[in-house]
Amino acid sequence: MIDYDEIEKNDKTPQKIMEYKFNVVYNRDWKRYLDSIEWDTWCKHETEEEREERLHQEMMKSHPFSQWF
Repeated sequence: MIDYDEIEKNDKTPQKIMEYKFNVVYNRDWKRYLDSIEWDTWCKHETEEEREERLHQEMMKSHPFSQWF
């Protein structure tokens, strides 16, 4: 006989985990829930200085005399 409680207990999809955290852990407080998420850094906008520094580093790597820098 199949124990459905055991199957449901092991069935943790990302959606169910997210709903559990929102409803139970953060008590439906969406501000605290959103603050708890570790957002990706690839979508972060870089400042003008950071952009210039990155372009300068890329240019130095591709420079023909880069081995002497």
